[in-house]
Amino acid sequence: MKQINKPKSHICVTSKISLHALREKDSIALLYLVNKNKNYLGEWLAWAKGTYSLQNSIDFIKEKKELLILKKEYTYGIFTAKTLVGCICSHNIDWNQRTAYLGYWIAKEQSNQGIATSCCKALIEYLFFHEGIRRIGICCEPENYASQRIAEKLRMSKTPDLRSEELYYYLTHK
Repeated sequence: MKQINKPKSHICVTSKISLHALREKDSIALLYLVNKNKNYLGEWLAWAKGTYSLQNSIDFIKEKKELLILKKEYTYGIFTAKTLVGCICSHNIDWNQRTAYLGYWIAKEQSNQGIATSCCKALIEYLFFHEGIRRIGICCEPENYASQRIAEKLRMSKTPDLRSEELYYYLTHK
């Protein structure tokens, strides 16, 4: 019988940056971070445009913890010096095809510092080498140049979607 690996709850990115599975004790920090960056995040993330309450934060963390246990989605908080500065996740995981997509956001104050790129790289390596994922994608709007730069720095291949306005970037592990 094949043993199923339990997903990691912590991934070290650098000596100053780490990914941690969100815990209920992170709910207030998440609430503060989302509300402080509402306009910045709302440009690309529809969920950030509306009201974001403490209950939303608690429910989000609870849902993501359940999905992590089930290995359906791996969501982590991005921490620098023990401070929550964003989130990253692998979603739409297809274990039969061994594919997943990345989603991420980072606070405006921490943008353009390479943090999101480093976190994406660390999560990609984890998914490739520890979870057996073979292809990872990032989907972004054509005007989201920051996400496009991240995908390009990760050496992902660009594939326009002819059915929509979105751009898709892929990285395949051989």
